[in-house]
Amino acid sequence: MSKIKTIKLHDTNCTILQNRVRRLPHQKLLSYKTKSGSWIDITAQSFQKYIISISKGLVNLGIKKNDKIAIMSKTSFEWVALDFAAWTIGAVTVPIYETSSSHQIQFICNDAEIKMLFVENIDMYKLVNLVKPKLKTVKTIRNLDENALDELQTIGQSIKTSQIKKLQTQNKSTDLATIVYTSGSTGKHKGVEIQHKAFISVVYSSNEALPELLQMPNSAILLFLPLAHVFARFAVLAIMEGVSALALSGNLKTLLNDMRYIQPNYIIGVPRIFEKVYNAASQKAGHGIKQRIFQKAAKIAMQYSESLDTPNGPSPKLISQRLLYDKLIYKQIKNVLGGKMRWCVSGGASLNPQIAHFFRGAGIEILEGYGLTEITAPALCNRPNNNRIGTVGLPFINVETKIAKDGELLIKTPSAFLGYHNEPKLTKQVFKNKWLYTGDLAEIDDYGFIKLVGRKKDIIVTSGGKNISPGALEQIIINNPLVSHCVVIGDKKPFISALVTLDTGALEVWSKKHRLKNLNLKQASRNKAIYAEIQRSVDEANETVSRAESIRKFIILPEEFTVENGFLTASMKIIKRHIINAYKEVIDNDIYKKY
Repeated sequence: MSKIKTIKLHDTNCTILQNRVRRLPHQKLLSYKTKSGSWIDITAQSFQKYIISISKGLVNLGIKKNDKIAIMSKTSFEWVALDFAAWTIGAVTVPIYETSSSHQIQFICNDAEIKMLFVENIDMYKLVNLVKPKLKTVKTIRNLDENALDELQTIGQSIKTSQIKKLQTQNKSTDLATIVYTSGSTGKHKGVEIQHKAFISVVYSSNEALPELLQMPNSAILLFLPLAHVFARFAVLAIMEGVSALALSGNLKTLLNDMRYIQPNYIIGVPRIFEKVYNAASQKAGHGIKQRIFQKAAKIAMQYSESLDTPNGPSPKLISQRLLYDKLIYKQIKNVLGGKMRWCVSGGASLNPQIAHFFRGAGIEILEGYGLTEITAPALCNRPNNNRIGTVGLPFINVETKIAKDGELLIKTPSAFLGYHNEPKLTKQVFKNKWLYTGDLAEIDDYGFIKLVGRKKDIIVTSGGKNISPGALEQIIINNPLVSHCVVIGDKKPFISALVTLDTGALEVWSKKHRLKNLNLKQASRNKAIYAEIQRSVDEANETVSRAESIRKFIILPEEFTVENGFLTASMKIIKRHIINAYKEVIDNDIYKKY
């Protein structure tokens, strides 16, 4: 593909499915698991017929064009079917994360004026019931576990297919497709309004940029990211525009088994997933000779990958070493991931370059990209034949980028959002002269590749007036397998410090390796050997900055950051203000009291 297709007046997200049906009607489009754990395949043509039957039920229940339908569920076939069924009749879908609180449900339902709400199971239904009297516009709540879609099919039997097709002719590319509420890492939830044309634009652009993935015959992808996130919903559409089969997995506990069954050629994920795969492989090696073999294999993989970016490429010795460790280590990792994995696309946060080099050296190339909900997921990505590790790649076709005077990354793209729902002032703050002010600090190299260097709002200004972007320091410390999260602090303080949490799985392995009794997080946070281990990573981070920018003190916290304790968003981003507020006493008394 050398150029992207033109978006026509009546094109919608359903047009992408219709085109797939015309091209590959009888090819497998979707795979999903039943409650019993068995997999079911469905062709493009069968899926289209199914969603039309669902849309008939929505019409019979009074859903009209521009009505809002909310879906609160993990990633599932039902989620995707409801999305397309709503779009078929011109309705707007609004995701609610499965981990949302009753307060968040109430806010989203009232702010978006939700008319019908679908929940995954009885537990979510009970959660909604806590605030049901306060839901001003919700007329119907349905439980997907109680065969809600079968019920919709039955309800819609009296509606003619010709009536649905007539409704479809009224839909336009400029219609609202969804309102996605951001997960609130920097403030209150904001409803991002996204039109069909924004989705279509980025879908066409991604297929032009990544034909090796999306246009590869007989390929498959396993999608496990939450469909409440725009990245996953973009992926569904991008895959439909291509030729791959899409398998859906909403249960991370069965992810490796699902990988072995589906044998995906590529996946999309967030950096933490790839870090966990690497750490798990390291832990599985155990200790002693096996651990030393793994460490040598990891070193060779990284060196081999790094040499690919040099003029002369890898040396004959490095090639032979890589072949040796491919048999010993790399193939085992690839087999755990299904055996056919060639690429991964990473987004949502910065990826540790060492992890990227390890995977590439082992034979699985991670293509890091960049996007925001406000630009309908990705706008930048590395390519299989043009991958510069440590960057988020090159812009998609029709995407423009520039760096503001203060270092902020600005993006102009046809996939930009319409605005924040009910928040015109906020929209104007980030959207000026068609340029989106991303809030991310970035650099552009001589080849046009973009490297992220931090968040504008995360800049720390010490009491001495030193400006520090904490991201690079945090990343080096997180590279330690023992570390789960790191938060660098010091705004308006005399020096920089850090709050560190431990990974429970890695802690168990580390303790055995060092012949320590099983430690819980509270005990580990006070253990001198563990403190010394983290200190080594802090020292490594400090070597990259001046003394004024270095971490002088750190605290190991006695708990992990989770969605449940309010320290992570549903998309696994740190909510820094909550952490600092919760640990204010620790910060003031244990770190800065003498100063």
